[in-house]
Amino acid sequence: MPRSPRTVTAHRVGDDAMRATLAGVGMSRAQVEAIMGMSTGLREGFVPEQPRTPVTTTDTTLGAWAWAELRPVLDTADELRSAPPVAVARIADRLNLEPRVLFSTPSA
Repeated sequence: MPRSPRTVTAHRVGDDAMRATLAGVGMSRAQVEAIMGMSTGLREGFVPEQPRTPVTTTDTTLGAWAWAELRPVLDTADELRSAPPVAVARIADRLNLEPRVLFSTPSA
């Protein structure tokens, strides 16, 4: 069945809202702060310990990554639209998520 095109839009989420969202899906304070430390560090002039070079950089393009990693998640979202609750639980298990995470909406 042909897939209809999707529009993907990036939105900046404030630090407090991101912390609340991560905690809201069941992450511990340590997990939340680990993720926040990575994301805030990247925007605040992060310098990697080992710089990327043609020798150390993988050959995976963004498109290849999206096709392999993101597309299955989007397919799963399509399945959820009409799935009975038992199927939703199976899909959540397949993605290693709590079922409530599949239906949560991040706060703005």
